[in-house]
Amino acid sequence: MILFLIFASLSNGSFQCETNEYWNQNKGTCEACSQNCLTCWSNTKCTTCVKGYYLNENYGCAQREAGLQEVCKTWDGLYCIECKEGYYIEQMKCDSCKVEHCERCTKDKCFKCKEGYTLYEITTSEGIEKQECIDCTNEENDSKCGRCPLGKYFDIETLSCKECKEDCERCTTKDNCYLCKGDKALKDPSNPNSECVSILHCKTGNYYGNYCELCEENYFVQNGKCIKCSDGCKRCINEKECIECNNTLTLINGECRNDINCLRSSNVMGCIECKEGYYLGNEGKCKQCPDQCKLCKSDSYCFRILSTYSGTSKTGIKYEPTCKMCNITCRICDNNPNWCTGCNAGYSLEKDTEAMIKYFEDFGVHNDIYKCVQMPSICKKTEMGYCVQCDDKHFLQGVDCKVCDESCDTCLSDSSCQTCNSTIDPNTNNALWWRRPSESSLDTQSLCYSTSNTTYSSLLNCSDKITTSGCTSCYSHFYLKDGECHPCPTECYECELKNNITTCTKCNPNTQYLSKEDNKCLECNTIEYCIKCNGKGCSKCRDGYSVTSDRLSCKKLNLGLIISLIIVGLLFIVIIISIIIFLIWRKRRKIIKEREKEIKPFKVSGGVEMALLSADNANFPLKTDKWKLTFGHAGSKVSVDNLYEETIK
Repeated sequence: MILFLIFASLSNGSFQCETNEYWNQNKGTCEACSQNCLTCWSNTKCTTCVKGYYLNENYGCAQREAGLQEVCKTWDGLYCIECKEGYYIEQMKCDSCKVEHCERCTKDKCFKCKEGYTLYEITTSEGIEKQECIDCTNEENDSKCGRCPLGKYFDIETLSCKECKEDCERCTTKDNCYLCKGDKALKDPSNPNSECVSILHCKTGNYYGNYCELCEENYFVQNGKCIKCSDGCKRCINEKECIECNNTLTLINGECRNDINCLRSSNVMGCIECKEGYYLGNEGKCKQCPDQCKLCKSDSYCFRILSTYSGTSKTGIKYEPTCKMCNITCRICDNNPNWCTGCNAGYSLEKDTEAMIKYFEDFGVHNDIYKCVQMPSICKKTEMGYCVQCDDKHFLQGVDCKVCDESCDTCLSDSSCQTCNSTIDPNTNNALWWRRPSESSLDTQSLCYSTSNTTYSSLLNCSDKITTSGCTSCYSHFYLKDGECHPCPTECYECELKNNITTCTKCNPNTQYLSKEDNKCLECNTIEYCIKCNGKGCSKCRDGYSVTSDRLSCKKLNLGLIISLIIVGLLFIVIIISIIIFLIWRKRRKIIKEREKEIKPFKVSGGVEMALLSADNANFPLKTDKWKLTFGHAGSKVSVDNLYEETIK
């Protein structure tokens, strides 16, 4: 729009009018502009408008259309040139997108849905393209969003759910598997294409996904699998460190040994009682008593001398060569029925304060004296008065039971859970505590984490309930790694973790395709002349081009060849039709000839003598009023064995 400002010139100089006025050269006066004009150059041509009004194509001032105020995003004066989200521009007006929940669109097509919605496109059997913006958090849209029930995967070709391979619970194709059923696990956890096999030696009820959390006796957990402990070891942390031996062996510095001269041993404490004539040294080995001693505490402290000797101990107590019965709770007692050095099963050693005070009063020497009392409730088993096995909520530290961390169901120490606390949140049905499967090995010192801790936001994308091993499956657009759901790369619609590398398994079926070379999602427009693609490549090319067999390019159609082929095809059809007509004609001719052999037709238009029946035809010949008899069939044939009549005079 080009505006011309006209200034009036008078003979004695120029003249400038006030705002909202223009110079009328014919009248030689300043006159008012039309309504809503701020400046003008005639009473009908405005150059600028007052606030709230804008120039139109006729140089008048008008207000913007009321209905556009709410939906227009960008204006050019009076006219809208860009609409807000959910609207498209048509003849400088904004109309709402035809597809519900669409954010960016044209009159006929939606390009992007609003946040929280996914664009779904399908071509009906009639060839009509339909679009929807669907909420993929709604279970009713599972099939449209590519989600399937356990044991099935979404096939992008048929847009339907198909069965996973045998024993597989979660997969993305017919060949891979990310979670096996029941007590099965992937033979090679790093390869999702490996088969599902049984997890050997895993304790019943301790399978979580493809991982075992607690093994049977003689085995320990390593990377979710059960590995055998060293020979003779009942429970171990790893192949080199045993924490409990079989009954016939003694535990010494994490190893199970067959200790010489040991009468009784503990799976945890090692040797706890030596044979007669031997005492237990500081290093847990049995050493020989002095020559004259039958029972001793050390090489300088004899409890009982041989019958051929007599003597006293360092404390001055005289030892009798005869044996006396210990207290019923004591297994071994020292010089007094109630001074226990070892207890029977179910009892534990405890310092006898009263006896120690009396001993000091009698002999003036301090001496530790023990008695046997009922073992505490947190201890499940004792040997010789020492706890060797604690209940599930406690762990053994030396000979004492210490409470596990609150995150543990069972533990090995105050910093290492064996299994996580299995308490379930009644509101969400999720476990309150969890740990990554890779951290469940006994050689990994780790506690369990709270599932309510927002630090672990990766748990928010679990598609199933959270277990003590974290997630067992993830929503679309996320992949499972070590109990956590991580987002797929932005270019992937769905992805998988293979050999610690994240690769795309599915792309946006409407705008992308999956590259076979590097499993990356590429845009359709990277294929020249392609106007539509699915997950495996181009599915439709623009007019004049066709999709190649590998779906990775569009090749130009050879119109000359196509036309030639059409012409050849038409000629071939004409020849075939001609041959068929000829064969039909030939067959009919053959039938007619065969009939002519049996019936010889002849014309009766002449040479027929007429005679009157029962009359003297020789003397009275027949005279008629007709020269020709047609019997009503003039010019046509008559059939044999039919009667035809015609009246003559």
